[in-house]
Amino acid sequence: AAMAKYGPVSICVNAGGSGWQLYTGGVYSHRCSASAQDLDHCVQLVGFDSTAPEPYWIVRNSWATTWGEDGFMRLAMGKNLCGVADEATIVQISGAEAPSTIIAV
Repeated sequence: AAMAKYGPVSICVNAGGSGWQLYTGGVYSHRCSASAQDLDHCVQLVGFDSTAPEPYWIVRNSWATTWGEDGFMRLAMGKNLCGVADEATIVQISGAEAPSTIIAV
């Protein structure tokens, strides 16, 4: 619901295991720690498919398009894998106006 209303959700996960680091595709459902002390990498939840045979989150990583599925991962839903549900942040901006000019640097 938050993603539909506010856009991408920033999350922290345990990405230290070889399963995450060597991910090349498919719905990731390998066990990894969800302990707060093991959350070592932040990514974005940018979508989901709750109607797939194995429902999943769509995760955007920052490790370039050579990682995963063009820089994305499908992470199994409903299991709190790698701590996906433990540390989430959304940004809500109110009262701000878009700038009248944009300056390129």
